[in-house]
Amino acid sequence: MLDHPNRAEDQAAPAQEDEHVPEEIRHGAKVIKDLAALLEALDRAPPLSKPWQRQLHAHLRNSDRCLQVLRITISLGRSDIEFASAAEKLVLSLRAASLPGVTGRADAATRAAIRLASQLAQEIVRLAKR
Repeated sequence: MLDHPNRAEDQAAPAQEDEHVPEEIRHGAKVIKDLAALLEALDRAPPLSKPWQRQLHAHLRNSDRCLQVLRITISLGRSDIEFASAAEKLVLSLRAASLPGVTGRADAATRAAIRLASQLAQEIVRLAKR
């Protein structure tokens, strides 16, 4: 196997590119990544044997769709208004998931994870309004 002479330089290039990305954008990307991971974990956690579990699962799927729309909005370079609108819809979907009727019977860890997801979504809205 031939070894590429500039392999070390190629691996260092992304780190150099990150230095030119504003801190606010890096923070926003991290929040979106964390929220996506949290929604994925929540989606796998509860069994779907009871009506409230199925309802929570449906709300989490809706929140995941809203997050995907937000990501697409960013990747297409849409206007700040569209970005803020997508972020607001994400917050509203997570608020619906955190209603007492939906999470009332969930364990404390699930309720805390949904609260954290809501806070992350609200952070995205704050970033969108800057």
